[in-house]
Amino acid sequence: MTIAPGYLHKMVNNEAKFCIKLLSGTQVQITHVGDVQLCNDLTLKGTLVVPEFKYNLLLLRKLCKANKCMAIFRDEVYLI
Repeated sequence: MTIAPGYLHKMVNNEAKFCIKLLSGTQVQITHVGDVQLCNDLTLKGTLVVPEFKYNLLLLRKLCKANKCMAIFRDEVYLI
């Protein structure tokens, strides 16, 4: 999920007007859906654009599954 549609390519408008519910209970609209190219061979597909959200979120499990990779975390570094 991202707040900035500029990160996406292959972006489409959310014609169905789907919303998500935040932890606060507020419902906010998804404006677009698209793909984010994180590097040459790493793409996150189906990224939601929610301009009213405050942060960019990454579902690491979805990223690893879609790109057939794994993530390793250490104290001061992580590898994908």
